[in-house]
Amino acid sequence: MRLYLASTISLILLLMATVVFGADLAFAKKGDSSSKKKIELCCAWGNALDDGALTFSINKGGSDLAKIVKLAINDWEKALGGVEFKYVKDNSDADIEIEFKKGKGKKVGKTVTFFDHLGFIDQVDISISKKSYGFTLDKRTLEHVAKHEIGHALGLGHATFKGSLMSPNVDEIITKISACELESVKYANSWKFNEDDNSPHTLDKDNFKCKKK
Repeated sequence: MRLYLASTISLILLLMATVVFGADLAFAKKGDSSSKKKIELCCAWGNALDDGALTFSINKGGSDLAKIVKLAINDWEKALGGVEFKYVKDNSDADIEIEFKKGKGKKVGKTVTFFDHLGFIDQVDISISKKSYGFTLDKRTLEHVAKHEIGHALGLGHATFKGSLMSPNVDEIITKISACELESVKYANSWKFNEDDNSPHTLDKDNFKCKKK
């Protein structure tokens, strides 16, 4: 039996103001200084990343929504280097399955991570809602949600500070992938990105401390 972990990002639209928040609000620590900015680490990919490639599929999004996701994934690919994302039509061949839903209430994104018997990421299911509280989400908001959820798919948890793509509680839409987020992914999967030893190993800590600018 595979284990799994779910992460969510939610959205409230009120009087044209957009607030994004996640289920794990305890991760956000008030009064953190820049020296204490951290991104929580979930887990590392296992043998699926041996060849430096991850496959993904997109369901029920239509061409416009699929394009947003593909561009979001392409940004992660270009920024990271060392990993290639390959689109596949068949869900059964996908390491990462992305599905669009109509959306009800406040949840706009959810990532469910499945693990193999050794505790490495084996498969990831991402769902993205097209609407929240009756509002159709615009392109930039969907880009933010897609990149946030892909961050989870790559082994990240939430940031402990505001202004990060991975923050569970932000007051702005963010589409830029920061250096800290990139380094966090590389650390989580260091066996592939930094060591290239083709031998997955588990994490020795549960967060990555961002470097001072």
